[in-house]
Amino acid sequence: MPFHRDACQPYLWLLVFFLVLLPGQLRADDSQAWLLKGEQQLKLNNDDEAIYWLEKAAAQHNAKAQQLLGHYYAGQQEWQKAIFYQLQQALDGNTQALIQLGQWLSVVDPKTLIDLDWTEVLYRLASDSNPQAEPLYNQWLEQKFNQQRSAQLDSEIQSQIAPVAAPNPRPIATPLSFGVWLPLASFALFVVLAFLFWRVRRQRRTAPSVPTTTTDHEQQLIKQKRLLLAMKSKITELQKELEHQKSQASTHPLSEAYALLGFDQQDALTLQQLKARYKILAKIHHPDCGGSERHMQKLNQAVKTLAHHLKSTSVSHR
Repeated sequence: MPFHRDACQPYLWLLVFFLVLLPGQLRADDSQAWLLKGEQQLKLNNDDEAIYWLEKAAAQHNAKAQQLLGHYYAGQQEWQKAIFYQLQQALDGNTQALIQLGQWLSVVDPKTLIDLDWTEVLYRLASDSNPQAEPLYNQWLEQKFNQQRSAQLDSEIQSQIAPVAAPNPRPIATPLSFGVWLPLASFALFVVLAFLFWRVRRQRRTAPSVPTTTTDHEQQLIKQKRLLLAMKSKITELQKELEHQKSQASTHPLSEAYALLGFDQQDALTLQQLKARYKILAKIHHPDCGGSERHMQKLNQAVKTLAHHLKSTSVSHR
């Protein structure tokens, strides 16, 4: 039977439909469903949940989701994100978004615009369509994360070695040096106490019998006794400060977890934000993306620590 090219055309169109048109239609349906979820959560005033679904829809270039996010962030005065979603609309063909953006920025302090991180905005916009932008964006994210983590770790180290606040300043420079010389100081004080005790006993044995009156010898013994009590009080105070430093060191893993993930302990962190940050960092530190297994282990442990802390905190607040 002869082969006819025209007989294959219906099958070719069917193949094109399944390989090209159908995946695009499925993505459009997903973005529409995410948009509806985001709009519902906005009506319920669940901002965090709403932003999560709207950002998923906007990543699929859903115009309504981009518009809602642009207006939301402008209302929150988070101009970097607002500018990003307005420019994203413009790149997708909605030039009206540029007019709206111009109206917003006309009333914003110019210094605020200078302080924005324009590198992130431009890389994110380009990474959707230009394959060269994504590795540059990931490299920039890693560099920014490392700088922030380094600054936070430096801050943590400085707080660990800061002098202990006390009513009477003493030459105790840092908790680290404090832990090193405390045993030496205790031993030295013990030797002094032993020497003074031996001297007092010797003086009592060799002292002549005198009437029971306040003499120079008794005054000297009183001074020595006071000195012994002062030294004992000093050792007790040093031991208390050492215990205080140990209790502060117990919170170090939590502080390190915050720093490793690029958060501040003063931030009102949520599990949703934690998961979003983990997805970004996992792309950077995963062995398949040029990272290492050790970095991923540290990252996973930090996420577990923060997640456990957030859950226990929410339970205690109830």
